[in-house]
Amino acid sequence: MKTLLTPMQIDIYSSLPLLILAAGGVFLLVLDALSRLRLVGREHHKQMPSETSEAYVTSVPGSRFYLMPLSLILLFSALCILVWQWVQLEPSQGETNFVVLFKGMLIIDRFGLFVSGLCIVFAMLSVITLPAFFAGRSELGEAYPLVLFSVVGIMILVLSNDWVAMFLGIETLSLGVYVLTGSFRRSAKSSEAALKYFLSGAFVSAILLYGIALLYGATGSTSIVGPSAGNLALWSLGALLVLGSLFFKVGAVPFHMWAPDTYEGAPSPVTGFMMSAIKAAAFAFLIRFLMTTMHTEPMQSQTRTMIYVLSALTMLIGNLAALRQEDIKRLLSYSSIAHVGYLLFATLLPLQGGKESVAVILYYLVFYGITAIGTMAVVSFVGHGSKTEERSLISQFEGLGKRNPGIAFLMTLLLLSLAGFPPTAGFLAKFYLLKASLPHTTLWPLMFLALFTSLISIVYYLRIVTAMYFRKGNVDDVDTVFSRRKVAFVLVIVLSTLITIFMGIAPNWFFQIAFSATIGNG
Repeated sequence: MKTLLTPMQIDIYSSLPLLILAAGGVFLLVLDALSRLRLVGREHHKQMPSETSEAYVTSVPGSRFYLMPLSLILLFSALCILVWQWVQLEPSQGETNFVVLFKGMLIIDRFGLFVSGLCIVFAMLSVITLPAFFAGRSELGEAYPLVLFSVVGIMILVLSNDWVAMFLGIETLSLGVYVLTGSFRRSAKSSEAALKYFLSGAFVSAILLYGIALLYGATGSTSIVGPSAGNLALWSLGALLVLGSLFFKVGAVPFHMWAPDTYEGAPSPVTGFMMSAIKAAAFAFLIRFLMTTMHTEPMQSQTRTMIYVLSALTMLIGNLAALRQEDIKRLLSYSSIAHVGYLLFATLLPLQGGKESVAVILYYLVFYGITAIGTMAVVSFVGHGSKTEERSLISQFEGLGKRNPGIAFLMTLLLLSLAGFPPTAGFLAKFYLLKASLPHTTLWPLMFLALFTSLISIVYYLRIVTAMYFRKGNVDDVDTVFSRRKVAFVLVIVLSTLITIFMGIAPNWFFQIAFSATIGNG
């Protein structure tokens, strides 16, 4: 990127998406506090019943109605700037093009911009459904700025080129998600999930920080680039601790125990955000770490073996555990763990050589993130009736094909995509993954295991389809009637399904973008 700007001006210009979202989050927090004071605290405080009563929830409808559109405007503004920066980083004559910010703390390249923009799209889809989810329930205005702060942490993590920036990013996104997980304040499951996630996350953060300290002690530098000299044994131990922390964030076996309880207890829009954006950010940094650091290390073979074993265990345990679940959110949680196994399989491909395989990983991240948000929107649509808990048992989806055939049909398409049926994006994601692994005979056992576990997944996905179309169910137990407050759910479900089908029918447009976003291509 040719420019006449000073280094400070370049730092500010390239950091505009981060600055917009951070400042916007603070603005929304203040606006929410002042709005509650004006609408409730001053004018209606004496007339309003207690906050714990149902009358309170329904008597001030739309007191924060503007927070969702403002959040979307801020996210869309940041996305537009990212697209502009993408255009400015157009590689010329095959040369790598990137911008280093804050004396090496962050690196702006097309890979980081792609994943950052993708996570912003995931956040926008999740934010759209937040007002519909909290309608008639205890409203949490802080949820919107918390999403923005989490996206700021995601972007810092994805663009980090220094361990200090990486830790700052991962803690920023984690703190926001901890609170979002418990934002359904009337739900005991939500509070329990938030506490479990916070305690386990705090423990892993300590391990991550200790690993970073070992890396600094071995190299004398906080740069992510591996050591050219120094204590290799100390560096290797630190790298293992960092990798373990990243495996926890993505929910790989045996670091997955937090995921089912957290995904089940969190509000469905938050669960979709975690399954999509948090996973995409963690995998993006994992890929950058493996390709820029571990790729040239003598420790590369041990790293490849460790990921090989974890991938196999994650695919197998995730799919087998999903077979026994009766709660659809818990089932999709174990399904998410299984897809982490496929993504770990995909991360082995860049280590075998060939940056083109990064495009396969990006395709998989897009497909899974969009599908996860769509399925969580369906869960919110079906289980929205209760004011204290989400009703997400598979038995409550029984008869959905008759009561609401449109939602049942869209849910079926999303589940078929997760299972890998053509012509959906899920089929091509697994097809390209297996195709890329064919030239590497050492990956064949993992490839056959991926095929076998994919067949297992068909069983539990079809359980949901069978419940929707071939079981009568109790109409009184669920509220599946379309209403104005459910428009946001329907919008996200339709968009997710259309994107999934379009990516499965016409994938070439995506791969043209993804190939230019691979590490080393700017």
